[in-house]
Amino acid sequence: MSPLTIFADPMLGQGAAALLRAETTGHTLLTPAKPAASVLAQADPDPAIERAEIAFGQPHLESLRSAEKLKWLQVSSASFTRYDTPEFRAFAKDRGLIVTNSSEVYAQACAEHVFSFMLANIDREIVGRSDVQILECKTAGEFGSRLWKDGVPEYVQLQVQHQLAVTGKQAADVAVLLCGQKLEIHRIERDEELIARLIVLETRFWEMVERDIEPPADGSESAAHALRQLYRGNDTRVDFTDDDMLNASFDALVALSAELDAKGQQAEQLKQSLQQAMGDASKAVFRRGEVRFKRSKDGTGFDGKRFKADHPDLAAQYEFTKPGSR
Repeated sequence: MSPLTIFADPMLGQGAAALLRAETTGHTLLTPAKPAASVLAQADPDPAIERAEIAFGQPHLESLRSAEKLKWLQVSSASFTRYDTPEFRAFAKDRGLIVTNSSEVYAQACAEHVFSFMLANIDREIVGRSDVQILECKTAGEFGSRLWKDGVPEYVQLQVQHQLAVTGKQAADVAVLLCGQKLEIHRIERDEELIARLIVLETRFWEMVERDIEPPADGSESAAHALRQLYRGNDTRVDFTDDDMLNASFDALVALSAELDAKGQQAEQLKQSLQQAMGDASKAVFRRGEVRFKRSKDGTGFDGKRFKADHPDLAAQYEFTKPGSR
């Protein structure tokens, strides 16, 4: 193997530091002027990483941008929250940077830490039954009932799997009253694979709570709502021209938006061709399915602009401020 240049930034004890030096004999080992405070803390920017092909620890994101020789980043913790962002993923992909974590090293410690804060509040415990031990009760109105059309909604399944993980139970019944009329009972069995994934996600979330870090945007509706509430916008301007990761995200967004526009236009053209062939028919059957185009009923509208012009004083009594969106 050709000699490698390795950058390691954690603050290690004498024994661990001696072991690191021994295991990297024959290679060049670089350390920063100021090591990171722990295996979890982000290190300060250090120019030494620019010479490295391998980095071990928690390098500062600014340092990684300038480390053009870097091929492999080994994070010194099981979690890689600060690097788990769309911007960094795009940056790593563009650079061909391999990123790995130290999950196996901390497997037992992480499990003990997670279960120390995992709590669950169950509706009822079922006794005297060997096949089911928990009862979760739900109600759903006219709108919410739609979520139960294909069975238990995903968010309820995750809630129950969390309850099973915390309690150690094997199964739960979910009872839901739909529109105050129909009672359904669904059985959910313990899913070890799903629970393992939940524990990882909950661990990352709790680490963010402890460090007061905003979770990275994930494209969900809840994330969009949170961003609108957190950042209402102003007339200031930011310059990201020197940020490789954000520029990669912007380029990907522009390309994807153009692709979606083209696909949307193509879909509309196909839809119109089917409508034209169907004429006045509201349903068409094909080899692999069917399509329906049904005209909605005529409705009535309210000319608010005209009403305001004819009755400005009355209209003013019903005006309210509506928060803008970004």
